[in-house]
Amino acid sequence: MILDQGHSQAVGVSPARHEELLTLLGQDAPVPGWLSAAARAAWDACPPVGTALRAVLRTRAAGVGFERASWELDLACNFRCAHCYLEQRPGGGLDWSARKRLLGELERAGTLWLQLTGGEPLADPLFAST
Repeated sequence: MILDQGHSQAVGVSPARHEELLTLLGQDAPVPGWLSAAARAAWDACPPVGTALRAVLRTRAAGVGFERASWELDLACNFRCAHCYLEQRPGGGLDWSARKRLLGELERAGTLWLQLTGGEPLADPLFAST
């Protein structure tokens, strides 16, 4: 998938087209017509050219296909909602090193969108430093 900062819509790229883009890295070759057309359709913009194409190709295809993930950071919560199943609202999520490992795994799996849930993610003591 190709994303553009500030836009929620992505452009899907087949493995063959992804490999085509990888061959263009570091060259001053023109952007393929299919990519220009897709960028105009999705974002009303032109894609980067030449060496700037590196920004588009941040990672190789993961092969796993987890584009979206949800992570329950912690059960801690500073609210007292009547419908909540947590009576005591304990804390106790992963420590900092485990969080870094998990984020790396999510990146390697090809995750593009990450939903943070919890109890309340902002009540997690490590959230601000994350």
